Amino acid sequence: MITLSFFVPGEPKTKGSWIPMKVGNHLTVRPDNKRSKNWETVVATYARINWHGEPAEGAVILNTKFYLPRPNSHYGTGKNADTIKTGKPELPILHSTGDLDKLERCVWDALTGIIYVDDSQVCGGEREKVYALKEESTGVMITVGIK
Repeated sequence: MITLSFFVPGEPKTKGSWIPMKVGNHLTVRPDNKRSKNWETVVATYARINWHGEPAEGAVILNTKFYLPRPNSHYGTGKNADTIKTGKPELPILHSTGDLDKLERCVWDALTGIIYVDDSQVCGGEREKVYALKEESTGVMITVGIK
């Protein structure tokens, strides 16, 4: 098995849902999160930097760990500015952090045509979203295994 791991810095975005819209006499769809395209481009760029060769055609195991920014309201003030307040959640469960499957879908689409031919090749993997500590970068750690 070929294994590749790399970190993509930035604030992860969700792929979002598709919204139908009419253009002239045609019906088309567009993503409801316009900011996802920039994030997808960043992920694709890091994938190109780290993957050397043609897109794989075999089964893919894809692990993703998303490091999301913790809201400022979770931290104290003054000398406690780096301390998380009591009672604040350990894991990102806020609506604003996005659905895990939609965060992952944006990454899967970004890797299509670079690391693998099509995201239908992804047969398994682990996924997680956590809060980045203040000294950590937000982003996503991607580990790809190709069989």
